[in-house]
Amino acid sequence: MKFESQILVINTVDDSGAVIESPELIELGGRQFISGNYIQKDDEGSSWTSGLRTWIAVDRITTITEVPDLEDYIRRCGIHKIRQAVVRPAWLRFFGR
Repeated sequence: MKFESQILVINTVDDSGAVIESPELIELGGRQFISGNYIQKDDEGSSWTSGLRTWIAVDRITTITEVPDLEDYIRRCGIHKIRQAVVRPAWLRFFGR
């Protein structure tokens, strides 16, 4: 199942959560998950998960806020920059800077 909104702001029972882009509902091992690309705000510091596909178990979710698109999310939050994942070639990770 795909969501109409491009962005979901998800909170979980342990007071964590995520903002994800391109969310979809997926079943795995008899459990349901919402999966999407993790969005990191510029004030959160660095995170190796930025831009990567994140899975959140539906039974751990307390609230979901749907936001139509990334531009609307940025405007509503007053964010100036969204960190995107930078994929480096494998050889550069071993031999490069």
